[in-house]
Amino acid sequence: MDDRPSKRPMLSDLKWAGDIEENSDTVIFILRMAYYQDKNGIELPPAVIGKTEWIVAKGRNIGTRDFWTFLDFNNFDFRSY
Repeated sequence: MDDRPSKRPMLSDLKWAGDIEENSDTVIFILRMAYYQDKNGIELPPAVIGKTEWIVAKGRNIGTRDFWTFLDFNNFDFRSY
């Protein structure tokens, strides 16, 4: 994943973990792009720091989709975005 320009996780990232992807009914990734931007030394506003993307990459009975939430680091709380 570190070699790809996009940091967005994919099901193929789980191939090294054995049969996890094959045997799972649902696979959900959580992505917070600010994590990667923080490493570049850029100071980000709180609205950007807490933006979190949930990626339902595999949903045998529920389908796939993406949705966003906001992570409030002060209260350790997720809110709808």
